[in-house]
Amino acid sequence: MQSAALVEHYSSKTDDELLALAANPSSLVEEAQLVLATELRRRNLAVPIPTSITSQSPHRNTPVANFFRTVGSLLLNLAIAIFGTAIIESFIWSRMGQSRSMFEVITREWLFSVTIAALLSFVVCRRWPNKAAMWVWVLPVLFLAFRVLLYATNKSDNSMWEHFLAPNCINGKAECRDFLIFTIVAARTVVYSLVGWVSWRLWPKKTDSPQV
Repeated sequence: MQSAALVEHYSSKTDDELLALAANPSSLVEEAQLVLATELRRRNLAVPIPTSITSQSPHRNTPVANFFRTVGSLLLNLAIAIFGTAIIESFIWSRMGQSRSMFEVITREWLFSVTIAALLSFVVCRRWPNKAAMWVWVLPVLFLAFRVLLYATNKSDNSMWEHFLAPNCINGKAECRDFLIFTIVAARTVVYSLVGWVSWRLWPKKTDSPQV
């Protein structure tokens, strides 16, 4: 349905319009590029088409290939949101020196995690727009929810929110384990996904294909 509509759409354009589109193929989605190349050849318009377009394997757009591309993109964005943020944050921490209080440690962790994750998402999604960035929060948030449920089941005190949001690590590093492993990781991915969603809404990947 979509391909037929694209063929009809491009066949209705003038030669000059097609040449203008061919001059900037990166502004078109992959399917639109293929249809445009076919229409240019049909009209004998001498415009060089990138080899990556004309020689693409017919298996590239199979459901299995699309699935693996989506999973790969999701895992890559997840790694950037969690480990990319941690690497940059560690570099900044090493330049700032030791914190003077537990409050300062927790504040820094929240501030750096949220800010760095947001900046990384903005840079990545502006350079490589992808919908996978909007879903990296799912697994970390599910893991956090599961851990909170286990903690609430095993603990009878009222310090659950403090334990996960602003723990007192002075009593031992174990007190901060859930905060660093579950809460902060979930926070990074939620912010990363939110900025990715905003980026996709404001600057969607350009396409000249009609809506079908």
